[in-house]
Amino acid sequence: MPYNNMNYTNSTDATASKNESQHLSYRPFLLVLLLAFGARALAAIYNVGFVAIDDYVYMLKLAFPAQQAPSFAKVIESSWVHPTLPMLALTQLARLPLWLGITDGLRQIQFVYLIIGVWSLFSVFFVYRIFTELGRIREGLIAATLVGLHFLMPFVSTRVLFESLSMPLLTASLYFFIRFQTTTERKYLFYSVAVIALSSLVRFQNGVCYFAFVLLMFNRQVSRGDRWFFMAASGIVFIASGLMDLLIERTFHQSILDYIRYNLAHSSEYGTSKWWNYLLLCTGLTLPPFLVRTWSHFAWWRNYTQLKPAIWFFLFFFISHSLIPHKEDRFMIPIFPIFLLLLAPLIHQLIQEKKLLRLYIFAAFNLFLMILASSFTSQWNTIGTARFLNDHKNYKQLLVFNQSLLFSPTAYMDNPELSVEFVDEHSTLPTPNCDLIYAVREDHLQNFHALNLEVQEKAVSHPGPLEWVIVQLNPKRNGRRAAIHLFTPAGCNS
Repeated sequence: MPYNNMNYTNSTDATASKNESQHLSYRPFLLVLLLAFGARALAAIYNVGFVAIDDYVYMLKLAFPAQQAPSFAKVIESSWVHPTLPMLALTQLARLPLWLGITDGLRQIQFVYLIIGVWSLFSVFFVYRIFTELGRIREGLIAATLVGLHFLMPFVSTRVLFESLSMPLLTASLYFFIRFQTTTERKYLFYSVAVIALSSLVRFQNGVCYFAFVLLMFNRQVSRGDRWFFMAASGIVFIASGLMDLLIERTFHQSILDYIRYNLAHSSEYGTSKWWNYLLLCTGLTLPPFLVRTWSHFAWWRNYTQLKPAIWFFLFFFISHSLIPHKEDRFMIPIFPIFLLLLAPLIHQLIQEKKLLRLYIFAAFNLFLMILASSFTSQWNTIGTARFLNDHKNYKQLLVFNQSLLFSPTAYMDNPELSVEFVDEHSTLPTPNCDLIYAVREDHLQNFHALNLEVQEKAVSHPGPLEWVIVQLNPKRNGRRAAIHLFTPAGCNS
């Protein structure tokens, strides 16, 4: 039985509603899109930080400043078990601000963050189109507003995380599959399989959502012809995606196989978390208690049966990630737009029931959190250190004491002559001279001063206001966010 004989679209009311929605103005959506762009521009310009060590070491440090970016071969070598495609793309994208004459690493990063923010707007577009495809333009506007202006989205949508870069592709794949269901045109089924494969090349773990397609396509209501087409499309895309590794002189699908082998052997070494961690995260994304209520009179499943693919997408992603021992909140970023899409009917129902005060408070609290997340730079202690060294190019040697910095902060400066060395109390230190400077984190000051070096403090790079609060609440677990003190040998006045 073909899809157009199923419950998805063959309703007269749904068809009429869809035709009506096609004639409605796009102006409200364009306003949402403009506001979403503005929020991302704010985050790109004012929050120049990064989320995790991975996005710094394997992305930012590799690509910035662009005038020091490595060759293709070096990028491929540096990718290790990470996806090579986004690393290659970023190193090339970073050359655009350089071509425009921007040589400061920080300004280059802001420029690229803004471009990535524009890329993320495709997630806003596709959640809107999913609902308009189903003839539900109001829910589409709500979903677009959530994805565009949810308090975390401007920040995470502008970072160079593998998760963030893959997010629009995962959302697009869902859209094409739903478009296939509503039109029965097989080209959209092919697009959905191809785009989810592309999403997996940007972040391997996104591939689990493909099994939602398998589940839906092997439903007994799907025609045999559609199943055969799906299997053929999957085979073609599987071969094509494997060619990526062959093009960079690896074996067929070597990248994903290396990734799987490594994680099977070493995943738990990075720390383990409870299975319910992501449940708490998703609950937090709803900003409780504003959406907490009894929904006994709301027939979600009956009214929004066309969203079954979105539900299965989310469930496959959520459950598979919850079963992995090592969990980080950022791992859920690719599914954020689809999760927020699923909240849109709930908010629409509150509007229908005129529970407006609850929604006004929700919107106000969300706006407050969005301003905080978008404007206060994360990892500012490290970035501030880099900015001091960018402005004081007379220093040629940075000695990092006791891992006070977890990595070299060179991406945020244009100081190619600076060398970075990690030392501790047992290291043989170089002869004091005015070209060198020590970086010492606040929790290592006592050990540093115990060396009885003749030094003077030149500057202190404090954490941002939010991170300062985090450090005060739990200094043992958040020591890496503490202030960085910079010392030079006594008598150096530069």
